[in-house]
Amino acid sequence: MINKEDIICETDRLYVVKFRDDDIDAQVIYDIFNQEQVIRYIGDRGLRTLELARAYVRNIINSYTVNGYGMMHVIRKEDHQSLGTCGLVKRKWIAREDEVNIGYALRKQFEHQGYTIEATKAIIQDGQTRLGISNIVGTTVSTNIPSIKVLEKLGLVHKLDTADDVDPTELLSLYVFPEYL
Repeated sequence: MINKEDIICETDRLYVVKFRDDDIDAQVIYDIFNQEQVIRYIGDRGLRTLELARAYVRNIINSYTVNGYGMMHVIRKEDHQSLGTCGLVKRKWIAREDEVNIGYALRKQFEHQGYTIEATKAIIQDGQTRLGISNIVGTTVSTNIPSIKVLEKLGLVHKLDTADDVDPTELLSLYVFPEYL
């Protein structure tokens, strides 16, 4: 059941809602962060049990209080299916203090259906209008071609590469909206 007060934004097909401290949301995080491509490109968060995933959800929820934003739960309107997560995250290693990172990850079976673009566009618009965040950026390892394509479809352009904080052998690519170059 979706609580109206938890809805951050919605599109024709999706609700983007705050995560809740429950088993359903913990399962979504568990499923996403144990996918091979997420471990490879985003990093291994070590979420091997539902309890660890639930603790991760609690950290996400804490971000809502601390930052006023965070990762959100993406749910399909049609059948209330949990698709994945997207949202805004403050990254300590981003070069400028005013930069906020857009993040996204879907359960594999829901990729390549336009959901990532749809949800991230809604989150970016919400961040700019409701939250007044003017400088939203995207980061991904330089080998993550699917993520690079998402960032480019959102209108972001490549700005620079730097050493990845998780894996120094990887290059981390920063993407920005053209007006912030």
